[in-house]
Amino acid sequence: MGALGRARIDHVCLTRLRSKHAADDVFDERFAALAGILKRRKVSALVDFASFDGFASLLAASRTVPVQVYYSMGYHYMDGPGWDAFFCVGQAAETRRTYGGRSWRTVALSHQDPRAAADVKALELAGRQIRAGRFSEQTVVLGAIARPQKLDSDEFLAALSSLLKKNKNAVFLWFGKEELASVRQKMIALGISEQCRFEGYQSTTTYAQVLDIHLDPFPFPSGLSVLDTMCYGVPSVFMDTQGSMRTGVPAHIFPLLRRECGTAAQQETMRGIFADAAGGESLALLADSVDEYVALTQRLIDEPVFRRKAGRAGQRFMETFMLDPSVCYESFSRQILGTIAETHANTHANTHAKANAETLGETPGEEQP
Repeated sequence: MGALGRARIDHVCLTRLRSKHAADDVFDERFAALAGILKRRKVSALVDFASFDGFASLLAASRTVPVQVYYSMGYHYMDGPGWDAFFCVGQAAETRRTYGGRSWRTVALSHQDPRAAADVKALELAGRQIRAGRFSEQTVVLGAIARPQKLDSDEFLAALSSLLKKNKNAVFLWFGKEELASVRQKMIALGISEQCRFEGYQSTTTYAQVLDIHLDPFPFPSGLSVLDTMCYGVPSVFMDTQGSMRTGVPAHIFPLLRRECGTAAQQETMRGIFADAAGGESLALLADSVDEYVALTQRLIDEPVFRRKAGRAGQRFMETFMLDPSVCYESFSRQILGTIAETHANTHANTHAKANAETLGETPGEEQP
C-alpha cells in the first residue's frame, strides 16, 4: 500500500471468487459468505476489481460496506446504483479521467520489469537463438504483440501490406493462442502472407530479443505486453486513436508531452526523454494518419541509428515513469482514502439535510410552496 497506505489503512483483505461458471446455488452461498465476512470484520471500503457484471451488480446493490468502489483497467464500463466511486488505470500525472460520461479516479500504472524476472537469462538466450537461427542480419523483423483479434483491422493490415511490399527483407511476426483465420485470409488477399509468420503464444521477453520494430495495431492498441519490449529498447510505432489514448501506451506518454496534465517538472522530464539530443527532433512515434504510420515505420527500417535512438527513448520512459511500484501504491492509497473521506462527508451532509427537512415537516427533495 505504500507509506501513505501503511500509515492510515489498518488491514487489506484480498479474495478471488471463481463464481462466473458456478451453479446459482453455489454462487449465492459464496456471495452470502463473503458478505458475512465483510460485515463481521467491519470493512470500511470494498474495491471490486472488474468482476463480471452479475456479481458486480449484486455486490453494488447489497451495500455490504460503507464505501464501495468499482475498479477497471479501462476496458470495462460498469453503471448502476451502489457505487461510490469508479477507479481506472491512469498515469502518474493525472488523478481523474472522464469516459463513458462518468468521472473516474485514476490509479497510476506500475509495470513489473521483465529484466528482473527469475528466469530472465534463459528467456533472453532463447530469443537471441531464434534471432540468429531464423533470420539473417539483413532481415528487419516487425511484429505486433497483441491478441490476433486486434490485427483484424483493414486499415492496419493495409499499412502492413504497404510496408512489406516495399521491404522484401522484412517479415512480420504475430502471436496468440491460435491463428485467426480471418486475419490470415486478409494477409493472403493482400499478397503478404509469405512474409507474415504466426508464432503462437510466446514470452514477450524472448521475442523482445527478436523484434526490430513493434507495430502497435489500430484502432485497438496492444495491451501491457508491449511495455516488456520497450524495456528492452524495441521502438514501437503508435496510432493516435481514441482507444490508444484511453487504454494504450500512448495514454501514458503523450498527454505529458502535450502539456495536458502533470507538473511542469514531469512535462519537461518527458519532453527531455523523447527529444533527440543531437538534432532536437521528436523520438515519440505517434502517427495521426495511416500514411504517417507507414512513414514513421519506414524511417525506422531505413535508419538503424534513428531506430536505436527511438528504442532507447522508450526504454528511458519505462525506467523513469513505469517501473516504480511505490508510485502505484501511493496513488491507490490516495484515491481510496479520498473516496472514503468524500463518501463519509456526502453521507453526513445527506443525513443532516434529511434531519432538517423532517424537522420542518418537509419531504427531502420536494419543492415546498
